[in-house]
Amino acid sequence: KWEQARISAKTLLSVNASDGEAKWAMKAAVHRFAVDDVKLKLGIAISERDDAELENILSEAAELGLDETECAEVRDASALFSIISEARHVMCGGIANVDIATIQRGIALAASVQYTGGEVARATELESKIKSTLEKVETALKSVKRSDIEVAMKAVQDINLKGKRVQALTNLYNLPRDKFLQHQLKLIMKTADVKRVTYITISIKSLFFRDFEAMFAIDNYSRLRSPDEYCRSAVLASKKKKERLRLGMLTHSVEALPTSLTKLGDKEKVKEALRMFKSLQQYMGDKPGMYPTTIAEELVQTALVDVELRDELYMQTVKQLRNNNSVQSRRLGWDMLEWCLSSFPPSPELENHLELYLRKHAPHNCVGKTEEGEEVKKLVWMMHERVRMGAVKPKFPASQSGH
Repeated sequence: KWEQARISAKTLLSVNASDGEAKWAMKAAVHRFAVDDVKLKLGIAISERDDAELENILSEAAELGLDETECAEVRDASALFSIISEARHVMCGGIANVDIATIQRGIALAASVQYTGGEVARATELESKIKSTLEKVETALKSVKRSDIEVAMKAVQDINLKGKRVQALTNLYNLPRDKFLQHQLKLIMKTADVKRVTYITISIKSLFFRDFEAMFAIDNYSRLRSPDEYCRSAVLASKKKKERLRLGMLTHSVEALPTSLTKLGDKEKVKEALRMFKSLQQYMGDKPGMYPTTIAEELVQTALVDVELRDELYMQTVKQLRNNNSVQSRRLGWDMLEWCLSSFPPSPELENHLELYLRKHAPHNCVGKTEEGEEVKKLVWMMHERVRMGAVKPKFPASQSGH
């Protein structure tokens, strides 16, 4: 309608070009029509929050000489366009820098004028992703679980998120495995998650044994007698038998011990060690004996009362397991070790030697996996638990038919 009016006015002007008054009137009419047209379009652009249209119509208004002081529509449109432009600029900066604070400020500005176009959808989507990613980062930093850390790192990399907490996560993620496990253990030790502490400790020990396995072979236990000292204790034995004793000090035997396997404080304790070995042989079926459960209970009770005999019993049991051709005897030997591990820990000097032996030779009875995916044998778990908790009243373990 307004376009038709302008065309009619221009036609009249061309017909009456010599009439000054008519020419002025026609120019005024055209200007009025243009002003009304601009006001109408500004109203539509304002209601639709169309910033591109607002920019174009405001340019037309400027060409017609309309300003904010004289025209409410121009004033309202200019204020709206200014807020939308700032909101878009802020959101673009926030999106480029993946900065949630800046994005939220831009979204808030847009919301204050009900603007939903431009970058609002992208900014809102990115805000949601950043919130989700930051939650994953906090979860990973709190749990210090490798799986949580990897999930959080992937989310961080997907949106290229930066920040202090993200840097803390990245530093943790990039730690060498041994340093990571040490850091993990330090944090978890402050919690009551005893089970997880044990799993992490087992993982750390795995790295330790990888580098120092030879050092902790069971034969290298520092309190063991030397093979020469051991065989010399058989004073009346022939040279040939002494050599057999020397070579077989830590292998299965149906014969009596000439002396204790470990260095004990006095002769009475050595005598007790010899009695223990005879009872162990009877329990394992290497020698005739009755009431094996009672024998086992007495052995464990003896070691509970006398701390120095604990390592002796552990080493005697290991001896009877090595090169033992009897399936039944081996099964009972592992049962004996399980009973010991459920009752008292090895000494700190024996601990690593015994754990390495259990890791390499104990029955494959898995009780779970570490966070690194390593399977944990039951007896290894029991040893760590006993070392941590100390000696307790003996409780005979369930049947070990799987050994």
